[in-house]
Amino acid sequence: MKQNSNEDVQVILGAVLKRRRRNLGVTQQQLSDMSGVNRTFICNVENGQVNPSFSILLKLSKGLRVKPSTLLAWCERNGLLAPDSMQQA
Repeated sequence: MKQNSNEDVQVILGAVLKRRRRNLGVTQQQLSDMSGVNRTFICNVENGQVNPSFSILLKLSKGLRVKPSTLLAWCERNGLLAPDSMQQA
């Protein structure tokens, strides 16, 4: 399987986070208030411009009312975590 580039990872993760936020009917500012993560940073994550640290991902998942493992599972379904790349870790 093809290994994803950093840009692919950022774009897929951002899309998953944005989809969850929109499904909850929450604005970026509301997510910022709930998670303690800067709104501009959330925007950059959702647009695939930055790769959040694990601690930021934990904060965002709490604000989005979803387990971090569920976020990662959604990313996997969208092609982020290919089995080949997971075995190399």
